[in-house]
Amino acid sequence: MNENIQVELISPPDRDFLCASIMIGNEQWVELNQEGGTLTFEFYARRDGEPWCIGCKDAIGALLRAKERLVSR
Repeated sequence: MNENIQVELISPPDRDFLCASIMIGNEQWVELNQEGGTLTFEFYARRDGEPWCIGCKDAIGALLRAKERLVSR
């Protein structure tokens, strides 16, 4: 797993439930939330306007880790 990809649980003020945030470096790539009773990924644009370029193994691994951390707590 790419060491620049971090998964952490967060409690945003605009959400009723905990979320899992996936950061790449110091930018948020995606948030996994459970609002509305279903798990939903919300992807964010890079600040510099460039597209995200993430290896498939790293991206899928990070998404699965986020899901695991959020639903197994």
